[in-house]
Amino acid sequence: MEERESDLIALEDSEGNEQAYEIADVVPYLGKEYAVLCPIEDGEDSELVILELMPAGDDENEELRGIDDADTLEAVFQLFIKREKELN
Repeated sequence: MEERESDLIALEDSEGNEQAYEIADVVPYLGKEYAVLCPIEDGEDSELVILELMPAGDDENEELRGIDDADTLEAVFQLFIKREKELN
C-alpha cells in the first residue's frame, strides 16, 4: 500500500477563525488539481473542504481557491472516494 506524506494547512473563515486541516489528497480533474482537506478537529459540523490549487509565481507557494460549480465539486469528491477505496 502506498503511504502519503501528511500535510497540514490552516484556513481562516469569514469571521477570522482559523481551522486546521490535513490535505487528504490532491485530485487531478479536467487538467486542474484540487486539494481535498479534512478538518483536524472533528466537530458537529466538520466536513471535507475541496479547493482548487492555483499555480503560483516564482518561489511562491501554490494558492487555494474556492469552487462555485457544484458539478465540479461532486466530480472531484467522487474521484477522491474512488482513490481512497483503491488505497485500502
